[in-house]
Amino acid sequence: FKAFFLCMAVNNIMPAKLGELAKAFYIRRECGFSLSRGLSMVFWERFYDLNAILAMGVVVAIWFNVKLAFIPLAVGVPSIWALLWILRKHPAFSEWIIKKIPSSRLSEFLAELKLQLIHSVSLRMLLLLGVYTFFCWIFYAGTGLLVLMWVANLPLTLSQAGAVFVVSALGMAVPSTPGAFGVFEAAVIFSLGLFGVGKAEALAAGLVLHMVQYVPVTLIGAVILGKSGLDLRKIRASEEGLE
Repeated sequence: FKAFFLCMAVNNIMPAKLGELAKAFYIRRECGFSLSRGLSMVFWERFYDLNAILAMGVVVAIWFNVKLAFIPLAVGVPSIWALLWILRKHPAFSEWIIKKIPSSRLSEFLAELKLQLIHSVSLRMLLLLGVYTFFCWIFYAGTGLLVLMWVANLPLTLSQAGAVFVVSALGMAVPSTPGAFGVFEAAVIFSLGLFGVGKAEALAAGLVLHMVQYVPVTLIGAVILGKSGLDLRKIRASEEGLE
């Protein structure tokens, strides 16, 4: 839970999804895991989030004919699954690429990361992660539906509010400004516009929904970050080194 709040807070105040790397560093220090294992955990968590958004997006696209917004995910997610399958079935190919890297330290790290990311994964883990992801998104969606239908009191059906939530979640997932400010609101305005809600009212609802999602986790995560002693500048430098 602490790693989650820390990650969300850093993502909300820093660019380039730095929170994912901060979470891996925090897990490494607090749990004694290797950095590659922490990064593997973060990858599978975020990748399953994309799978969840895609699954919900397919329903929204078919039901409300909103297809263009989810085309990148529809291409990207299956492509990642295909790449993971190829690397697992043909380990010699990835090992050949890793050996070509001139830095021995980086090649050793990538070799361990590949082991954690692909070869240490079991079907049971993937299925269990799917169950966890399902319940996490149910609770996450509940927050959005309550704000849209109860707090904002918009004239939406449950299915319409669900569609707005899915499009806004896509806006949060897209790499953009810290906290996805601007992108999230644009996604809410666009999706609410499909159901006849005016831009001014949609913007107000989007801002309230964003604050509900932004303020609590950022404050809690900032406290955890302050107590953790992690140096974001060093983590950023490590990110540049990995790249």
